[in-house]
Amino acid sequence: MLAVLEIIIPALYAVAIVVLTAYGGNLLWLSLVHANNETLREGPVPDPDDRP
Repeated sequence: MLAVLEIIIPALYAVAIVVLTAYGGNLLWLSLVHANNETLREGPVPDPDDRP
């Protein structure tokens, strides 16, 4: 039983590290894409009541 746990626990840690790295990388990628596509309009900010 102990030998099985010595294999399973590190494998689960490895899977968790891969999943969290992929999730964090995806969040970083989405934030960079959003930041690079952000455009500012010229002029003042319109009055909120004028919006459709």
